Amino acid sequence: MKLNCDQVLKTPKGEPMLLPSQVEGGPPEVATLGGVATRACLTTLPSDANLPYLQKGAIGGLGERLDGGGTIEISAAEIETIRTRVSTIFPPLVVNRIIELTMPSANADSGGNSPPPPPPPDADGGGD
Repeated sequence: MKLNCDQVLKTPKGEPMLLPSQVEGGPPEVATLGGVATRACLTTLPSDANLPYLQKGAIGGLGERLDGGGTIEISAAEIETIRTRVSTIFPPLVVNRIIELTMPSANADSGGNSPPPPPPPDADGGGD
């Protein structure tokens, strides 16, 4: 599947989410799919101590691929790795947005965070 790493995570009000800067004292950064996923892959988790070195290296390599931005080709197993790691270090709203943006339908047009379709009209055809 293709994954657009530049997709911006949005708040419930539709505004871009901001993350604390990775540079001490720096300004907040707009949260992108690639940025959040990169942080998740390059952050050492307690469970990483038990991973075989090849698996650790694969997670690090995935983080590097995501960090470049743009659209990348990614496997279902890599999507699962991203989701699992994001859910370990980020709050539920960020996790929800990552799940939404890593669904195949969200990447069909690379739009992501699209508003839902309008509700169907009332059965009688009238409004309120």
